[in-house]
Amino acid sequence: MAENILNSFRRHPNCITFPPAIKKKLSKTNEILAQITLAEIPLEYAEFLQLTDGLIFNGIEFFGTAKHPRRNYIFPDLKTINLPYARYSFFKNKIILGHASETLLIYDEGTKKYSISDRINLRPLKEVGNLRELLLDAIKFLNFTPEE
Repeated sequence: MAENILNSFRRHPNCITFPPAIKKKLSKTNEILAQITLAEIPLEYAEFLQLTDGLIFNGIEFFGTAKHPRRNYIFPDLKTINLPYARYSFFKNKIILGHASETLLIYDEGTKKYSISDRINLRPLKEVGNLRELLLDAIKFLNFTPEE
């Protein structure tokens, strides 16, 4: 599933992956997110993070449980990205998993759906039912079709 897509991404020179997330760090991140009334990390995304604790691919970023220092940049973690949004009722029981260009990649615990949403007005441009579809839809505009 997501592992096949991830392996396809990894063969591309513009893909950056990280060491796998540690289960203890996943649990701690979920505790923090729950304390601030955001959604916990969805199970299939947690499984994805156990393959790579974050992903950067041609301007698309999927966040993990740890910050990752890059040259002149610190790739943020899920807590850092989501904390500023916790004060808005719209984000209750939601979590921002990543972003690309002018979009946010959001999981809604209430509907059990992933969305690619406009960064300004937060309207979903597309909603999908699983992580595989989100990964594929998020990279469609890049004109890159991963092998499955």
